[in-house]
Amino acid sequence: MENTLHRLVRWAAVSSVALMPLLAWAHETTVGSLVVEHPYALPTGPGETVGAVYLRALRNEGQRADRLVGVASPVAQRAEIQGFDRAHPEVPPRPLPSVELPAGAAMRLRHDGRVRLALIGLERPLHEGERIPVTLRFEHAGACELTAWVQSPRPHVQP
Repeated sequence: MENTLHRLVRWAAVSSVALMPLLAWAHETTVGSLVVEHPYALPTGPGETVGAVYLRALRNEGQRADRLVGVASPVAQRAEIQGFDRAHPEVPPRPLPSVELPAGAAMRLRHDGRVRLALIGLERPLHEGERIPVTLRFEHAGACELTAWVQSPRPHVQP
């Protein structure tokens, strides 16, 4: 009995250590039928006053369309949804009133995409490895508080 218990405890310890990198890499938050997957922010340098938060995926697993209508974070004076014109990269990003989330759809808000969640008036630089609080507001699902991990960009991987 004691030998079996010892093996079980050792197996649990080894398994939890082996799974730690996977748990650290993929985190998600659910609000209603929406799933916000792996929110992350890019590190900023000294003196930079604008940062950005991105989402590996935003999924609407429900039967009703929703939309992202706002973003906030205490690390910035204000935050807004912004869109880029990739055909004209010299044009600065423009504020967007919302991002549509059709029922059953998934989208990516990645650092190499057309939409970002801008953090304007940063109180301080965002450093690699830190975690920052972010609140997303959806038209129907309501507010979603999450933690964005500050990390350097990873290559885009198609599923």
